[in-house]
Amino acid sequence: SNAGEAIADAGGLTAGGAPRSIGVAELFEYTGGTTGDDYSATSSAPAVATVEVTDNPRVVITPVGPGTTTIGVTFLESGESVEFDVMVAPAPPGLPTITNPGNRQYVRGETIEAFSIAVRDPDGDTVTVTVSGLPPGLTWSSETGMVSGTVAADAALQAHTVTVTANDSVNDPVIETFTITVAMNRTPVITVPETKVYEQGEAIGAFSIAVRDPDGDTVTVTVSGLPPGLTWSSETGMVSGTVAADAALQAHTVTVTANDGVSDAATETFTITVVNSAPTITNPGNKRYPQGEAIEAFSIDVTDANVADTVRVTVSGLPMGLAWSSETGMVSGTVASAAASSSPYTGTVTADDGVNEAVTATFTIAVDPVWILLRDSLTVSRGIIGFMRTGAGPDNSGGWALRWARWYYAAGETGHTIVQYYSDVGWAHGGSANVGCLLTNRNSVNIGSAYRNPSGTSVLTTGFELLDSGTSVFRRDGNGNTIPRVPTGYTDAPARLWTIRFTRTSTTPNTNISTRCRNNANQDAQLFFTDVPLPPSS
Repeated sequence: SNAGEAIADAGGLTAGGAPRSIGVAELFEYTGGTTGDDYSATSSAPAVATVEVTDNPRVVITPVGPGTTTIGVTFLESGESVEFDVMVAPAPPGLPTITNPGNRQYVRGETIEAFSIAVRDPDGDTVTVTVSGLPPGLTWSSETGMVSGTVAADAALQAHTVTVTANDSVNDPVIETFTITVAMNRTPVITVPETKVYEQGEAIGAFSIAVRDPDGDTVTVTVSGLPPGLTWSSETGMVSGTVAADAALQAHTVTVTANDGVSDAATETFTITVVNSAPTITNPGNKRYPQGEAIEAFSIDVTDANVADTVRVTVSGLPMGLAWSSETGMVSGTVASAAASSSPYTGTVTADDGVNEAVTATFTIAVDPVWILLRDSLTVSRGIIGFMRTGAGPDNSGGWALRWARWYYAAGETGHTIVQYYSDVGWAHGGSANVGCLLTNRNSVNIGSAYRNPSGTSVLTTGFELLDSGTSVFRRDGNGNTIPRVPTGYTDAPARLWTIRFTRTSTTPNTNISTRCRNNANQDAQLFFTDVPLPPSS
């Protein structure tokens, strides 16, 4: 058979190469076999080539190693067989392979992370490798197969084509290329705050110093020049703390430096101005005392965060009898017996450190008069004309129009007098008449009056005040009782307690007092005191 020549003519067989096939019809004139099962095939040297018959049917020869083998094919039905020789040529030398590292980008001045260029030869041949076109500053090591170094600061800003050549001295050289692009490094960006102004001793609100690198480089940040007591945290990027009490009173220049290790460090500055803080006054709050009371001492605290400052403190406007001590910072004393005449008092605290504008704080001290009882309708019979009973009706149910009345003067003062009375007619009981007080002298000449009309409007002579029990400001009488107060047994509704305060002068001596209410039927109820003396002079 000339089958071996046909296979050779078709390109032959190479060790480790592609298999070749030949049709059965080319080997036998006629057999009648239609599938591979109708034939058998053998190779005298399987280490050179193997053989099989496929269903086509075709004889497929697969080369294994160099050499010659005899292929035999038999038609099983008739036993007819054919033999031919096949030669397998040695495989050609293998080519070196280069593992391409891929394209890369760096910036001028950057120290790169080393990367490998791997070369191997399938035949174990000695391979000569060359690497060319690296940007200045980068090198390839034949010992380690690594590219490393620092991109030169003047390296061309472009894509550098790197060529890797591998030559095994048997085949043609193998070549791979990749690019390294060199870009301009961008410096870190620092965001600093506006100028800050703080006082010595001030606990500041924390603020940030933001630093970022547009190239993603690791940046080392330093912050210097902060006033004593303030610090910057590299973890949070925040400046916080309390300005030292002895921090220099000046503009402190704060310098922020950011270094990415590639380009020149970036620097930004801002200013923190430390100023002298004004003194602080702790307001003691408003106070209220009766005349003649020895008060419980209270403090007026003044502090200054600047330890070097000398603060001058003054306290003015206190009631007579009270004083502030610069040594203890306490207000103490006994309220003068006539202090209520000028109440309320505005206490003014001034603190001056000689540097800032003086600081002031004010508070109020109210002084209540102590009322001395002159006449009482419950205990004094002289001069009382008596109670006048009103007519029966839905407004008063036949009750007494005026229950009782009292006459007081303010201890330690001249001219201030109050009258209290207890009434259950007129406006006080929801009727339509006026309710109030009429003062006359001994000749029954009207001196003044204080009324409240049905709509609730007060009608007052100059110097008169009309207060009901819910709005009275009077604190106590000479026996320590609260003014106004209702005597025992006189608390039944719907009666109401009224207080009238007025100014009584020497022109109204020995005054008769007429306390008068009028009910809806225009019936008066009056209670008189006669010859009520003036209060003693203070």
